[in-house]
Amino acid sequence: SQVPNTICNPIRVPIGVNSTGSLEFVDLGDDYRHNILVSGRCGSGRSMYLHTLINSAMLSYSTDCLNIWLYDAKMCEYRRYSTESHPHIKHTYGGDECDALLTALEEELKRRERVYINAQSQSYSHYIKAHKCIPFPRLLVVMDDFDYFLMKLFDQNYQNHYRICNLLRMASTFGITFAVTVQSPERLPDLLFSMFEIRMALPHYPDAIKALFDKQDVPAAYQDLRRGEAIVNTLVHTSNIHKVKLLYLSSDAINMIASVIANQ
Repeated sequence: SQVPNTICNPIRVPIGVNSTGSLEFVDLGDDYRHNILVSGRCGSGRSMYLHTLINSAMLSYSTDCLNIWLYDAKMCEYRRYSTESHPHIKHTYGGDECDALLTALEEELKRRERVYINAQSQSYSHYIKAHKCIPFPRLLVVMDDFDYFLMKLFDQNYQNHYRICNLLRMASTFGITFAVTVQSPERLPDLLFSMFEIRMALPHYPDAIKALFDKQDVPAAYQDLRRGEAIVNTLVHTSNIHKVKLLYLSSDAINMIASVIANQ
C-alpha cells in the first residue's frame, strides 16, 4: 500500500538509542549508506543485533516491498525463521552452502537486470519515477559470520573474491542490500571492506576497532564498550562516529512479532 515515493526510500532500520535518549535509525540502500558491517568478538551480541534488524524490517515493510535472504554459518541462529511462518524470508542458507548462495545471488541480480533492460531503466529509483511502481521488492541479505562465508569461498577458488566484490559493487543499483557480521574486520580484503559504508563495532579488540573505522580517530572513551553498546559510523566518508546503546529483542518479543506478521 506504500506510494512510490515512499517505496523509493531506503530500508529504514533502528540501530539503537543515542546519547540524547532518542531512537536512532539508519537508512540502508541509498547511495551513501548502502551495506552495513557489524563487528564484535565472540559473545558481543552480533547475532542478537541481527535478530532486531530482521524483525524490525519485517514489521516495517510488506512482502511486496521487501524480501529477506538469510545465511547462518553456525546453522542455529535463524532456525526460527521458517519460510512458512515468515513470508518475508524467501531463502535460508547455512554452513558450507556458500557457493550455492553466491550463485543464487548472481542469478537474482541477472534477473533484475533483465527487468531493467526490458523497461529501459538504469536503477531502482529511476524505474519507480518512470513507471510509478516498483520493479521488484528490495532484497535484504542478512549474513551471520560473513568472514566464515568468505573463507570457504576463497578456499574453493580465489576467483570467488572477484565474484563477491562485483556483487557488492552492483547491489545498490538493483535494490539489494547486505547486512553482515564479522569477528575480525582487519582480515577482510581492502576492496571488499570499502563496500560497507555503515560500520558498527560491538565490544571488540582495539586493533579491530581501528581497522573497522579505517584509521579514523576513535575517542578512547568509546573503545571501552560494554555488552549492549556499539560504536557506529553511519557516514564513513564524513567521520560521523558516535556511541549507541543497542536494541535487543527477547525470544518472547520475536515470537510476538512472528504472530503479528502471520496475521497481517
